[in-house]
Amino acid sequence: MRRVVDYELEAWIRAQTGQGCACSCAWKGSGQRQGQGQPHFSWRQQVQYAVGHTVNDYLELTPEVRAHTPIQYLLNRRWPRSRHLFDDPLHYWEIYHRMTDQLTHSLSPHLEDYPTALYEQWETRFTEMESLSMIFQAVWKQQDSQSAKEQITVQKWLVEENDWLAEAFVHMTTVFWFSAFGQLPDVIEIFALMEGRRMVVTRAELELQQSLDYVRLLNHVFEESSARTDNRLETGYTDMMRGESAEILN
Repeated sequence: MRRVVDYELEAWIRAQTGQGCACSCAWKGSGQRQGQGQPHFSWRQQVQYAVGHTVNDYLELTPEVRAHTPIQYLLNRRWPRSRHLFDDPLHYWEIYHRMTDQLTHSLSPHLEDYPTALYEQWETRFTEMESLSMIFQAVWKQQDSQSAKEQITVQKWLVEENDWLAEAFVHMTTVFWFSAFGQLPDVIEIFALMEGRRMVVTRAELELQQSLDYVRLLNHVFEESSARTDNRLETGYTDMMRGESAEILN
């Protein structure tokens, strides 16, 4: 069984677009602290981690508690304390206030609502030999005011706008939803907090076959890239061990 994992692909895309390292551990919600032998996390990765937990913490609260809980209070729980990761102290506070403002703006419409799914990892087969695993930050099932039909909205929050990442998420969500539920989602929303933008893709804009082709191609390129990286690391380690052995024998 060939397994496609969203956080691995997202970490790789971020690395290709200069928004993080290629390691996937930062996107699994790991609580590990950075130390010897662990990858270096950029400010973007640490802020994304804080943003994700803030969304989860806020939407887990009852409406009565949400009304009296500032986003800033929740964001502070996991906001990075290491200011040296940022350009300077001004940059540190600019990012902090921007995240606070935009999270408040994007979450305020849901003051009285409960999501159908909140930070849940689901997996489905999209072919006989391929499965897709995704973590959904928030999924809403609400009644459309015009048609009176239930409408499914899938939401994602990004620290910075990333067209490649947004495109990948839309295609993966399209493939996942049809494979798991036999239909396409009604709306996919992606928030780019730094830019204050909200990307909305409706069901009419989704094409299943195009998304299937995209996911397969993306995963193929990712696996090829990972294999080349692993080979370089193995070759480098072998060369290093040969050099050390030669020094010892001499």
